[in-house]
Amino acid sequence: MAASACERCNEGSEELRRARVRIGELTLEVTRLREQLREALKLNVLQQGDLTRYMELVASLQGHRPERVARDELQLAFEHVLESFTDTPAANATSEDTSETSETTAREAATGGEAAPPRDEDESDAASAAATALQGDRSGSPSGGDGKPRKGHGRRKLSLTNLPVREIILDPPEVLADGGVGWDLMDAEYSERLALPRGGFERLRIVRRTWVRRSDAPAPTVAQQLAGEVPSVQIVTAPLPEGVWPSIMGDASAIAHGIVSKYDDSLPLHRQEHISDRRGFRIPRATQCNWLEAAYDCTRRIVDVMMIDGVTYSNVIATDATGAPVRAKGSCRHAHIFVFLADHGHIVFRHSAKHTGLAVRAMLDGFHGTLLSDAHGIYEVLYREEGMTDAGCWSHARRYFYKAIATDRERAMQAIAMIGKLFEIEALAQGLSPDERQRIRREKSAPVVDLFEAWVDRERPRVEPRSPIDKALGYCINQRLSLRHFLADGRVPIHNNGSEAELRKVALGRDNWMFFENETGLDWYCVFRSLISSCAMHGLNAEIYLEQVLRLAPHWPVTRVLELAPKYWKQTLEALDEHQRRIITAPWELDWPLVDGAVLRPVTRAA
Repeated sequence: MAASACERCNEGSEELRRARVRIGELTLEVTRLREQLREALKLNVLQQGDLTRYMELVASLQGHRPERVARDELQLAFEHVLESFTDTPAANATSEDTSETSETTAREAATGGEAAPPRDEDESDAASAAATALQGDRSGSPSGGDGKPRKGHGRRKLSLTNLPVREIILDPPEVLADGGVGWDLMDAEYSERLALPRGGFERLRIVRRTWVRRSDAPAPTVAQQLAGEVPSVQIVTAPLPEGVWPSIMGDASAIAHGIVSKYDDSLPLHRQEHISDRRGFRIPRATQCNWLEAAYDCTRRIVDVMMIDGVTYSNVIATDATGAPVRAKGSCRHAHIFVFLADHGHIVFRHSAKHTGLAVRAMLDGFHGTLLSDAHGIYEVLYREEGMTDAGCWSHARRYFYKAIATDRERAMQAIAMIGKLFEIEALAQGLSPDERQRIRREKSAPVVDLFEAWVDRERPRVEPRSPIDKALGYCINQRLSLRHFLADGRVPIHNNGSEAELRKVALGRDNWMFFENETGLDWYCVFRSLISSCAMHGLNAEIYLEQVLRLAPHWPVTRVLELAPKYWKQTLEALDEHQRRIITAPWELDWPLVDGAVLRPVTRAA
C-alpha cells in the first residue's frame, strides 16, 4: 500500500515536471509570438504610411474628376437590389411584409407608378425606360541716365498713354439756365479717369468748363455783395457728374471689372497688372488695392443687411465651409470661409478664425429654421441649443459609396444606383411648388428611401469592419433622420451641392494666389463674393450690377441699403427717378447740354 502511494507520488511529480516543461515551452512560444506581433504591427504602420502616400500620389495625378459611373451599370445594380430582396426576404432587416411593400412600391416608383410583378422578364427594360424618361424631364517708360528704360513707379499719368479718348464736356447749370447770354467761357478744368467700356480701356476725359459773367451783364447789387450771395466777379464751374467718384483715377466701370476678374475669375492682382499692361495701360497692384478698398467701403453694408434679411426670413439655409490660409509671420495661419445659401434669396460669405460651433452660431444668430449641411460636429450645438432642424445631404452619402467602389464595387454600385433614383425623381419635381414637390417625394422618393434603409441594415453586418463600405453604411445609419428630412418638407433640397459649388471658387483662388495677405483680404473676398454669387442666383450680370451700384450707393439713403441687394435690384431699377437713372448711367452714354458756339478765350480781369 505504501508502494502504491509512492508510485502515485512519483507519477504526480513526473506529471508536474512535464507540466512545468510545457509551461516553459508555451511561455517561450508566447514571447516569440509577441515579438512577431510587434514586428507585424511595425510593418503594418509602415505599409499604411506607404499606402497613404501612394493614394495621395494617385489622387494628385488624377486631379479632380467628376464622380460619375455608367448609367447602365447603375440600372443593373438597382435591379439586383430589388431581386435580392425578392430572393431572400428572411434576410431583410425589416419584417417580411414591410420588405415586400418597400420592394413593390419602389418598383412602382422606378417604372412610372405602374405596379410591376417581382422578377418579371421585362422588368429591366421597363426600369431602363423609366430612367430615360426621368432623365429627359430635366506705352513708353522714362529712361535713366544709362539710357535704359526705367520702370515707372506710383500713379501713371493718363495723358502720357496712347489710349483712345472719350470726352464729355459739361457746362454749369447757371450758364445753361441763361442759355449762355451774359456769360463768357474763360477756362475749363480737365480731369481724366481710366474707364473700361466693353472692348478695352479708354480715357474718360471730363471737361468741366468754367464761366465768368461778362462785365456788361447786369451787376449784382451792393446788398447782394454785402450779403455774400453773389461774388463781385461771378465765376462758375460745372460740377463733377454724380456717378463719378472724386479723387479716384478709376471709373466705376474699371473698378467693377477688376472686382469680377479677381473674385469671380480668380485672377490675382499681379496677373491683372500684366493683363492691363498688354491692353495698353499698366494698373499697379497698389492702385487696384485702393480701388478695392473704396468699393468695399461702398458695398459692405449691403452684404451685412443681406445676412440679416436671410437669417430673419429664410426657412432653409444651406451651409458649408473651407479653409482659407492667411499669411502670418514665418508661416500661414488657417482661417475658414463659410457660405450661407438662404432660400429667401441671398448668398452670403463670412469668415472665422476657427471652425467651431460657437463661430457658426454667432453667424446664424436668430435663425431657427432648417440647416442643410454635412455631418460635421460643429453644427450639433445649433440643433441642440438653437432649435434648428438638421437636414442631411444625399450627395455626401453618395460620395462615401463612390470612394468604396475600389474595395467593394458591387455594394457601392447598388447604393449609388438607389441614390441615383432619388436624384432622378428630384429632377421631375424641379420648378414645382414646395407642396407639389413634397407630394412627388412622398409618392416616389419615400419608397426608394425605405428600400435603401432596409438594404443598409441588411448589408452592414456582412461587410468588413472599418472598410470604406463600412464607413459609408455607418454614415447612412448615423444620418438616417437627417437624410429623411427632405421627405417631410418640400422646401428642403435633397443635397448641399450649391454650397460646395460656391466654395469651389475659393479652392480655385488658392491655386492662384495661395493665401490671403491679411484679414482685410478676407473681408474683401466675403463681401464681393457674396454680391457676385447673389447676382448669379438672380440672373444679373455681376459686372454691370457692380458698376451701377458703385455709382449709386454714395447717393443712396443708408436706411434703404437692402434695396441695393441683388435680390431687389431689378425692382430698385424700375423705381429709380430720372435723376437717379442718370447717376447709374455711364457718363459717356449721357447727353450733356452745352452752350452752343462757346469759344474758350482768356478773360482780362480788372486789377
